[in-house]
Amino acid sequence: MSPQIGFYSKKELLSRLPFSTTTLWRQCRRGAFPKPVSISPGRVGWEREAADAAIAALVTDARSEDGENEEAVR
Repeated sequence: MSPQIGFYSKKELLSRLPFSTTTLWRQCRRGAFPKPVSISPGRVGWEREAADAAIAALVTDARSEDGENEEAVR
């Protein structure tokens, strides 16, 4: 039996992100965030594994930027 792929709805995904719907779509177009997949007519979702990895990368980037800013202040 193969594992099932889980999906985030746009609402679920946005509750985990520090930006708006417009920015989410912009990030998807730029390739900075995974593009949604069609689940059914008129409904899209983001694969949980890919979205979670992208969110982790955002957190890592933000933390490294904070570290650089702290060093600049010293």
